[in-house]
Amino acid sequence: MTAEACTTDLLDRSISGFMRYFLVYINPILHRTEFEGRSYSDYEIVVCMALNFDGSMRPIDLSRGLSLNKGSLTSVLRRLRELDLIRRLDIPGDERSYRVALTAKGDRFVRHLEEQRRRMFRQLFDDMTPEHIAATARGFNLVSAYLNGVEERDAALVS
Repeated sequence: MTAEACTTDLLDRSISGFMRYFLVYINPILHRTEFEGRSYSDYEIVVCMALNFDGSMRPIDLSRGLSLNKGSLTSVLRRLRELDLIRRLDIPGDERSYRVALTAKGDRFVRHLEEQRRRMFRQLFDDMTPEHIAATARGFNLVSAYLNGVEERDAALVS
């Protein structure tokens, strides 16, 4: 067995082991919330967070970036508009296309999500040593940097 195969197997086992804990402990922190008396779906949360990170976006870019099919995204966008969390922005000179952006209420929703996440992650990892927290953060930063590179390469291939 090559060193590369061993490394890939090690990563696969590590990620597989982590997924059980991700689903039980991390995913609910990231993808469940109540805001102003309503529970929100994973996709509603993810779309609002994406708009918070990227500003206004075209639905096609949201669909690609979040790997959501067009029909599901259309339903999510309609609900978010009805809840006054996002607004439609027409693109001058292009009557068929538009962008969506967070409203002031959408900004409050994202702040609520961010504060809830900070509070819940602090509670979850309260007993972890500072050294382990730093090592975990370095690991996540390393994975994020690698995946950002993958994303950039994929974008370069498309353009």
